[in-house]
Amino acid sequence: MEHLLDKFGKNILKNKIMVLIKSVWFDDENIFIEMTDGQVFSKPVVLYPNLKKGTRKQLSNYLIEGNG
Repeated sequence: MEHLLDKFGKNILKNKIMVLIKSVWFDDENIFIEMTDGQVFSKPVVLYPNLKKGTRKQLSNYLIEGNG
């Protein structure tokens, strides 16, 4: 039984094992989130207006806080 708290939240509870964000990256149209279990999720950057306005340099300057 799989319960996802939030695909772009800080963590995902999967079979009672906490899965954390491992890395984040962008291309021209999407944000990608890699989880510690190897899953990769993506969403269009246009859904996040502040990210859409960011430069490559700004988008590469991120911090994964807490438990990922």
